[in-house]
Amino acid sequence: MGALFFYLSPRKTIESTLQKWSSDMVGNSRLQKFFHNIIVHFVLAKYYFKNTSSKEREALKYMCMGGDSGVIWAKYYAKIGFPNETTKIEGFWGLLENKLSDNTILHVHQVACGSGREVAYYAKKYPKIKFVGSDIDESVVSFCKGKWGYISNLTFQVVRLDRLNEKEKKILKCDLIYASGGLQYIDEAHLIRFFKIINGLSKHIIFTQPLAADFLMDKHKHSKKRGNFSWNHPYTGILRQAGWQNITYSVSFIEKHYWAKTVNISAEIQ
Repeated sequence: MGALFFYLSPRKTIESTLQKWSSDMVGNSRLQKFFHNIIVHFVLAKYYFKNTSSKEREALKYMCMGGDSGVIWAKYYAKIGFPNETTKIEGFWGLLENKLSDNTILHVHQVACGSGREVAYYAKKYPKIKFVGSDIDESVVSFCKGKWGYISNLTFQVVRLDRLNEKEKKILKCDLIYASGGLQYIDEAHLIRFFKIINGLSKHIIFTQPLAADFLMDKHKHSKKRGNFSWNHPYTGILRQAGWQNITYSVSFIEKHYWAKTVNISAEIQ
């Protein structure tokens, strides 16, 4: 039924529905919720189908997470602010602070910056460092520019990690690339390609990503479905495959999120 609705309904209707792919965005009408659930269930099933290409996956994900949907979530996280009670206890931010305090780091890029709240915080704290935040959608980037444009050492750019054309590669060239989430939303093939491309564009990468509690970095060799367009990735193995060195990682848990964990990873190029 989901496939029938997806292929036969007017394209604007499908796009409008998928822009509200999260149940938090759906209206109260039973018909709205029914139509929404049928369509989103089909799209997610197609996204994770083993024969779906990486290109098709990105198109499906973008229909749901780009445009209005991306801006809604950007506004949501910007309203929460940074740092907050949760981020204060996450070890990754101490790792990032150590890097930013190193006088050799003069140019930093946050990929998949979303609301821009994190990169804006650090740009204000370290005014001598040039910061760039990037995201996949022009609407999200425009939101970030409007909200944080007053910070002189911070700019925002559109960078699609699944594409990375020559212009985007130039934007990514820096001393340190970091990510707080975001990498979980590209599949294994695109993640391998991303790590290979930025090998040479930056000497340092650090990132924090969520994983299922039972996904083990030293055991699993390939990515596994996590849900809602995201993946459990064996990040350390993929980094090694892409030529990165001095790879270290730590795992942390937040008690109220007992079903998942967070992996914090650092790697370098000599």
